[in-house]
Amino acid sequence: MIAAASSMHRDELLFSYKGIPYPITVCSPEVFKALESFEARSDDVILCPFSSFQFFKRMTKLPSPRFMVTHLLPENLPKSIFKNQVKILLLIRNPKDVAVSFYHFSNGVATLPSYDTWDDFFTDFMTKKICVCSCIPVCDITG
Repeated sequence: MIAAASSMHRDELLFSYKGIPYPITVCSPEVFKALESFEARSDDVILCPFSSFQFFKRMTKLPSPRFMVTHLLPENLPKSIFKNQVKILLLIRNPKDVAVSFYHFSNGVATLPSYDTWDDFFTDFMTKKICVCSCIPVCDITG
């Protein structure tokens, strides 16, 4: 997939789940379907927003308390997380920092969409057409 990704157009590197873009090289719609049956425990702790999408599968085998990390928005988390009142630690970064950081990161990773110009990237960032915006409910960096 990594070799193929370098020759794909940036729009082909993302898929949409519930209107939010995600990179095809990291996850799939099947992953989100599997999350629906994940059973959270009341002593679990979740840190947002960094993740590996395979962590929910591995977490079922670990003893409590479990510490999980994710980039998912609340509406895409397993419902049992809220039912069992799991502790969620929300990490918030300055959106200006996120934009600059992700611009450079995405241009250096073949499996993510890259951009020829900052202006192209910034337009997609502000209209939530890049996967980093799936972590930022409000992209208002104007003040």
